[in-house]
Amino acid sequence: MEGYKFRVLHSDIDDFVRDIVISSECTFEDFHNCIIKEIGVDGTELASFFLTDKDWVKRLEINFLDMQMEEDSKVLTMKDAVIGNYVDELHQRLLYEYDFLSPNVFFLEFIECVALDDADVLPKCVFSKGQIEVTAADISDEELMADLLKAIDLDAAKEEKHNEIGDMFDELTEDDVY
Repeated sequence: MEGYKFRVLHSDIDDFVRDIVISSECTFEDFHNCIIKEIGVDGTELASFFLTDKDWVKRLEINFLDMQMEEDSKVLTMKDAVIGNYVDELHQRLLYEYDFLSPNVFFLEFIECVALDDADVLPKCVFSKGQIEVTAADISDEELMADLLKAIDLDAAKEEKHNEIGDMFDELTEDDVY
């Protein structure tokens, strides 16, 4: 069985790093559950993965829930999307966005293929550095609406940070890779 090792970085916390090994046969929901466990949240907020190009430009969204209003439109959900069907190139990049009202954005890169034993329990974190302080928001209805409007246009607000994250991947030394 083939496993994929992903490097996970946080968009706003420079010393947050996780390396996660996951089977190519796992779903994005399995990956989501591993990430929320690693960041210490209960998983009650909405989240999405995005397949991106090398410059972190979003190409395909994989949602936690199917929230389409129209019956004939098709939404790709985490529980139905098998990782090996969407990730097939070394250094392929993804974004993971958790909690659209108080966004946590993570940059993921497929860094290595690993051989797995049948006894491996996956997904699993194999390297951990740094912590995230995640707290429940105490906000008014007006602040909630403003945050919602900001969350709708995350691309423009995060473009500069995406470039910084790409540079961080490039700056990692051989000693940083486990």
